[in-house]
Order: sequence, then C-alpha cells, then structure tokens
Amino acid sequence: MHEGFVEYVLSRRGDKLADRKDIFTGEFWLGRRAIELGLVDGEAHIMPKLKELYGEKVRIRNYGRRRSLINMFGASLANDALATIEERANFARYGL
Repeated sequence: MHEGFVEYVLSRRGDKLADRKDIFTGEFWLGRRAIELGLVDGEAHIMPKLKELYGEKVRIRNYGRRRSLINMFGASLANDALATIEERANFARYGL
C-alpha cells in the first residue's frame, strides 16, 4: 500500500518534490515546510488556489460513499418524527 502511495505521489508531484529520502517516512509537514518540500502548491483557501492553478472551471470531487436521496431525507424525517412523538409524550405526561 505504501509503495502504491509513493508511486502515486511521485507520478503527480515528482518534479516538484525536494530530493530527500525521508519525504515518505509517514511524517507530515504543514505550511511553509510542506511548500519547501514540494508537497503542496501553496498556502491559501482551497478554491481560489485551485482556480489560480487550474482555471475558473475547476471542480472538487468528493470521495466516499454516496448517500441516496431517500437516505438523506429519510433520516431527517425520522428524527423529526421522533422529536414530535417525544414532545407529545411530554405534554401528555403533564396533562397539556
């Protein structure tokens, strides 16, 4: 898995990376140090920086499991229904 990660990073950033053997040890660097090592393109808010580098039509792709529309709204409806039931139960408890 580590070798695959190293190959991926080298294929994408190879010419930008500092010539150091310890760059893939599992340590991480932030801010200016990451810039010096070639691990990031700069310090900025992500969208303005991406637009500067790749143009106005740049888009960010979200990774992860996609939730269906039913799941997104179903969970909200279920929570609302439970809250309503709980509220009614509390009113009934005190005879309101």
